[in-house]
Amino acid sequence: MTRNLPLVCALLLLSFRAVPTPDDDALESLKSTEARRLAALNDRDVGVIVEIEGGAVGFGWASTGSRKNEPVSFKSRLERWFGTMEYFEIEIEDADYRVVGSTGLVMGTLVRREKPLEGKRLTRRLRYSATYVREGESWRMVQYHRSPMPADATP
Repeated sequence: MTRNLPLVCALLLLSFRAVPTPDDDALESLKSTEARRLAALNDRDVGVIVEIEGGAVGFGWASTGSRKNEPVSFKSRLERWFGTMEYFEIEIEDADYRVVGSTGLVMGTLVRREKPLEGKRLTRRLRYSATYVREGESWRMVQYHRSPMPADATP
């Protein structure tokens, strides 16, 4: 029995980790919220975007002053902007998610493809980060930032 004790202890420790913890639940909930936000952007679902991003400030395509705590203004700006786009799509290349207390962090790389009604088709790779705060069972974005990736070097 004694020689199996290390194996039994190891299996016991592994079994405890297999049970979801509150942190695992928060992490999965954050991932789900970010996936829902990205799907809403691709589907032009302004209601969901405003629900998740409505009070956020950031360095995205809308100025901080126009978005800060003004969901109605943000909604109308989104509707106008989507109205200028023939095509718009975001695809995540990679993402990393972290939860610290009631704060959720998302960092990654995305590919943004767009074609304005009057303009050329454009594809850009961007690094992005988003900060969320958990309010009850929901995550709300409080900050967003994106930056263009350097162009791939060609020989």
